[in-house]
Amino acid sequence: MERKHYELTAILKPEGGPEAIRQFAERVDAIVNDFGGKIVSLHSWGERKLAYEIKKNLKGHYLLFDIIGNGKMVEEVERNFNIWEVVLKFMSVRVDKVENLDEMLESAKGIASLFEKQEKKSSPDQAYEDGRNGFEDARKYNEELQKSLSNAGEEEEDVTL
Repeated sequence: MERKHYELTAILKPEGGPEAIRQFAERVDAIVNDFGGKIVSLHSWGERKLAYEIKKNLKGHYLLFDIIGNGKMVEEVERNFNIWEVVLKFMSVRVDKVENLDEMLESAKGIASLFEKQEKKSSPDQAYEDGRNGFEDARKYNEELQKSLSNAGEEEEDVTL
């Protein structure tokens, strides 16, 4: 089957915190890998107010996956999203924009490496010892992370899918 670029957006129940999001992303990654696909990137938009109540929830945590794979892989991910109770809503879209999928695949490092990168950046001592980012860069990253976490709880925008 032909590989294509897909964007999967999922709204998760707000409880659980970062560890629940990591577990969810790892489950999605396992399904994608089983079908020979690859997750190129994962973006967390944080917790936002929903436009209307969904399954007795007024807020949800938004995640966006950029995935390269085939249609059967997307069908299996969607089937699992329907089963998992943590998923409030989801939407998958095939990206029609002409892209070089081989370059995207080469740049993709999977979910585990994406989370490792965040963990390394979040530790100022480790970043300083490694000499990668220096103490200032790690401190800036921590400040931005704190802002985004506090803003995620404060933002009261209506978001619909």
